Amino acid sequence: MSVTNSGAEVVGEKKRGRLHKLLPWKKHKAQMKLTASPIAFEQYDPQTKSLLKQNFGVLNNLETVWPGGICLPSTYRDIADKVYHLPLRPSDVWVISFPKTGSTWTQELVWCVGNDCDLAKAKSLHMDVKFPLLEHWINSKGMMTKVIKQKGAKTTKMFTMLRHNPELMALAKNDTTQIMQQTPDNERRFVKTHIFFSLLPPRILDVCKIVYVTRNPKDTVVSYYHHNLLFKGLYEFRGDFKTFVELFMANTLPWCPYWENLRQAWSRKDHPNMCFLVYEDMKQDLAAAVRKVSDFLEKPMTEQQVVDLCDHLSFSSMSKNDKVNREVFRDVLMHENKSEKKFIRKGQIGDWKNYFDEDLNRRFDAWIAANSEGIDIQFQYE
Repeated sequence: MSVTNSGAEVVGEKKRGRLHKLLPWKKHKAQMKLTASPIAFEQYDPQTKSLLKQNFGVLNNLETVWPGGICLPSTYRDIADKVYHLPLRPSDVWVISFPKTGSTWTQELVWCVGNDCDLAKAKSLHMDVKFPLLEHWINSKGMMTKVIKQKGAKTTKMFTMLRHNPELMALAKNDTTQIMQQTPDNERRFVKTHIFFSLLPPRILDVCKIVYVTRNPKDTVVSYYHHNLLFKGLYEFRGDFKTFVELFMANTLPWCPYWENLRQAWSRKDHPNMCFLVYEDMKQDLAAAVRKVSDFLEKPMTEQQVVDLCDHLSFSSMSKNDKVNREVFRDVLMHENKSEKKFIRKGQIGDWKNYFDEDLNRRFDAWIAANSEGIDIQFQYE
């Protein structure tokens, strides 16, 4: 049996079967024989499930994960215990954040400083290879399962992309905990996550270096809204902006609640292994942020290296850098009718003014006031 697409290209069952073999989901369940952890899952009530199904084309299998109450796809069950019990190394460097708060920018900064400002090497490696997402398995399983179900050209494009980028093949086949454990002992591991501290290995801050970055919640929700529109097979949000903000404030979007993510980091900000960054501060004085990370990682830099790295990290440079802007995934995982949208979109402070009306802004301000007590950050909103 074969399926013909609109372009008359035939893709048989044999090729689709090969893609299934690339992503052996079942082996992960078989390997989940770990000691007990405090992690628990709670399903949403029928009304919330109905609301999510109404607004998401794909991602409507969300659950609450405790401790912390983070909203995650049910596929996190596959790796939750492996994440919690992940063996740590003193040389590990982590970037932790809420999504769309400047984490990709921070990753590139941290990786370059940690690798002696080798900008040529930085430009040669995909971000997902040099700085993988810890919970990549959630995204990979969701996106790739959708691609498997697609027919014709889409499946062929996935094969083509993986053949042309063999370094991404390992990411498609394995979860990041496996990749980290396969990393030679003499290599420094860099990893990014949006998972709360309460779900990570309990000793992570005593063992590893952590760089945390945050951003004002108004620009964060705008950037996150566009992110949820962009990828097919991952989010596919189909509601309007106001609905998205309502879900954001109700903590029923992936990786929410924003405030709990920030609060858990803020309570640890004075730990010697924590480097706390604010997106707006980085926009105002990127060189200061570079020097702060340089001191934190004990990687001295010359003034020329600081200048060169700041140029490399400029918005213009980052948005054109295909190794960090995820353009490699455009043909297979991004919507064709959103070609004007990009993973690295605007990088501005104050873009929220183009989306919030007076009433929504008033209610969002009240939500900020009700949730930010004890977090002494004076966010810049313009």
